[in-house]
Amino acid sequence: MTLGRATTGGTHLDFTRFCNVIDENPGVPVSTNDDVNKAVDAAKRAAEEWAEVPWDERQQAVKKFADALEALSEDFARMLNKENVKPVGLAYHEDLRCSPANAFILEPSPFTLYCGLKLAELGQQFCPPGVFQALSGDDELGPSLTEHLGVDKASFTGSTATGNRVLQSCSKTVKQVAVELGGKDPAIVCGDVDPLVAAPKIAIAALMNSGQSCIAIKRVFIFEAIYQKVLIAVVEFVNTLKVCDGFEENTFIGLITNSVQFDRVKGLLADIGDNQLKLAYDSTGLQERLKASSSPRPSRITLLTNRGSSRKKHLVSVVANASAESSNNASIFTDSLWVTRPDLPLLKWSEEDGVIKRVNNTEYGLGASVWTNDQRRPRVS
Repeated sequence: MTLGRATTGGTHLDFTRFCNVIDENPGVPVSTNDDVNKAVDAAKRAAEEWAEVPWDERQQAVKKFADALEALSEDFARMLNKENVKPVGLAYHEDLRCSPANAFILEPSPFTLYCGLKLAELGQQFCPPGVFQALSGDDELGPSLTEHLGVDKASFTGSTATGNRVLQSCSKTVKQVAVELGGKDPAIVCGDVDPLVAAPKIAIAALMNSGQSCIAIKRVFIFEAIYQKVLIAVVEFVNTLKVCDGFEENTFIGLITNSVQFDRVKGLLADIGDNQLKLAYDSTGLQERLKASSSPRPSRITLLTNRGSSRKKHLVSVVANASAESSNNASIFTDSLWVTRPDLPLLKWSEEDGVIKRVNNTEYGLGASVWTNDQRRPRVS
């Protein structure tokens, strides 16, 4: 498969429109409704033929595909870094999960198309035509697939807002759908933990993969007696993390991938200012603009790198709200900030009843954790 001409079950798709995602890479095809119809028809035919192949042969085909991908892991890791600035060292650990049971069509994000297209190109070497396809396009492609009568099931990973739209779209044809969405996962830190031991683990669980993990820690509620020690330990650890474009050795956090996300970051910073959150450390100059705020309660530690183009900037922030039982309506405490940047709000708690209510006061689900040396704590666990 080339970027200008794809094969789907013996049918050639001659694309006429292209979009450019990364300047130094070629433009990718923008699929039309006709392209979607051809791809779905090819997948339907291929699924029937694929089902007649003995199961062990299908398993071997998928294994050969995985082996070929592993042999090209360095190339894919570097490509993944160029697409979403994921550190190369972490990109090696990306998993390929596919079943030999079904035919499927991959629709990558419009911002990260190349790896998806290359995966399909590689997979077509080991599967019959139509079993594994990939279509690239703009924002109209997703609904074309999820509303298509020939698509039996849709699976989506991404933000809650987009997931809602996917569910609504799939409901029009009452098809099966699975969504894996962003959350606002809390961690409750009890007073019996060692701050120096817990703090680095909490920070890693929150900031790994730039915070873009569905079950990454998004809010940390710390018992007030050890709050300051945990805060200091988290900040000191975060200061040791390397933030850059991902090609440099030992990079832990990559940079912001595109201007859309960078604008979201600027909006979040503005919201922090509107809520009178005081920056305790800031290399962006924002702290000077917030000095008019006299609120003594919240503090924020921000690390910034300005390396690279405007679409490749990253902020790492630790936000501390020193009020033991109060809530905060700032976006950083309430919103699920999928694929923006890693943020780690740290909040105090003093009463178990109070912290349980605050933890559950969210529209988002997924995971939660309790950090304690006493496994008999029934209330918070």
